[in-house]
Amino acid sequence: MRWWAEEIKMTDSDVESLLEAYRARKWTARQVITAFLKKAVMMNQMTNFVTEFLSEGALKRADDLDAHLASTGILAGPLHGIPTSLAEHIPLAGRITHAGVVSRITQTPPAEDAHLVRLLRQAGAVVHLRTNVAQALVELGCENNITGRTLNPRDLRLSPGGPCGGEGVSVGAGAAADKLRQAGARVVDWEPYDHQRGLDILAPLCFPDGGQRYLDEFNESGEPALPLTLHAFETAKRSGKISLSAHGIQALNHARDRYQQEHDALMKERGVDFILSPAYVGAGALQGSAKYPHYTSIWNVLDLPSVVLPSGLGSDKNVDTRDESYNPRSEMDEAEWRAYDPGLFDGFPIALQLAGKRSKDEEVLEAARVLDNAVKGVS
Repeated sequence: MRWWAEEIKMTDSDVESLLEAYRARKWTARQVITAFLKKAVMMNQMTNFVTEFLSEGALKRADDLDAHLASTGILAGPLHGIPTSLAEHIPLAGRITHAGVVSRITQTPPAEDAHLVRLLRQAGAVVHLRTNVAQALVELGCENNITGRTLNPRDLRLSPGGPCGGEGVSVGAGAAADKLRQAGARVVDWEPYDHQRGLDILAPLCFPDGGQRYLDEFNESGEPALPLTLHAFETAKRSGKISLSAHGIQALNHARDRYQQEHDALMKERGVDFILSPAYVGAGALQGSAKYPHYTSIWNVLDLPSVVLPSGLGSDKNVDTRDESYNPRSEMDEAEWRAYDPGLFDGFPIALQLAGKRSKDEEVLEAARVLDNAVKGVS
């Protein structure tokens, strides 16, 4: 496959750059979509991240957008000609949606696109491929018994889950905090509020039957439950709170609401609008070993919007060493501590996570933009 320099420029461009190129008639939507499809084909051979290429429909959509721009002189929307991938579980009209469960392959495809897809298309986006998902969307990795395992393009031994950076996380967060202060933000230390309590509420709410509904669905086709899927179910069982009774579910919902209210009150008391934190416990995870979702799942139980973004820094084996004097706080903490290998994760990017207040998604995105600019040194 010939790989032209101009196509590399296309696939390296961000949304604003692509839109500007369309306005200037520098590139057509067909050219851009073709370039992204080519790159996806190449990357898929190494990482197995695509479940379905939507080439024919994507190119037709691109041609329609090019014709619209040629006849009207204006873009069709804020996402005109922007290549957009969708996770496989998001319904597309006429396409099988199995969410990584074998028995769902024979289900009747949906007659309509998901509302999200309709909104994207109305904005001018071009859906060009569907991406792999975990079995029943349960585990932290990305593997199922239909399309297999997705690999990390930086290191095929590692999970494709978003990496942070071991001790480098504190360095990245500290550097980001300093730059936010320079940008005029008030930065205070935030002590996590009873996270274990929140997680003991979340797990049984996700799997009130201990995952039995999913296991029954797996048994319909005879597919095995993958190890990380079983780990998620066991986490719910260990909480001691799984229940299918009306009283049990009501008690869990009440506990969740109380926890949310207490956390909201603490943020208000301390005058905190956003919480800056890591996105994962370490620099990544080996394939099949990602078992620690708590840096992100805590926002699920709190019902707070969050966004993950790069810090601009990478982990360094000479700096992010493992502290052999560390005394783990729990069995899970010890497992994650022992799994950390400075050499294996050397050079992996450090990610940051920013969470905000309930129903203030737009504010979180704007704050993330400010943080991203501060990290990059952009005024």
